[in-house]
Amino acid sequence: MVWKTDWGPGDNYARAGVTDLARLWSNYAAIRDLLNSDFGFSVLFTAPTFDGYKTVPLAAMLNATEAALNAIHVWPVTWTPSTTVWQAGGPAPGYDDINRWECNGQAMDDQADRTRDARIYCGEAFAGEY
Repeated sequence: MVWKTDWGPGDNYARAGVTDLARLWSNYAAIRDLLNSDFGFSVLFTAPTFDGYKTVPLAAMLNATEAALNAIHVWPVTWTPSTTVWQAGGPAPGYDDINRWECNGQAMDDQADRTRDARIYCGEAFAGEY
């Protein structure tokens, strides 16, 4: 998965926002599917339909992003929480919000790899056998 975790105040998220949101949602969906299939979780959310700039910054879309991110938060990892509830006509997400979406998603992605590796090492394949 591709994560972009270095958004800065000078970056124009709106310029490629739909493309970046689609990538971010693809990552969230891949993590959801991995958690459900490989780790036995029951993480549920549906990715919204992306329709160009009509999609961004709709409050429902932004709140769905927050909900999906919270849904994949199944392991205790370093996490930047949010109490943001996006309102129609309110401010658009800033670079700190976007970095939070990316960094938290990447933390879950990395933890899935570590958990898979630990399970393989401690599971049937390497359970004290020489």
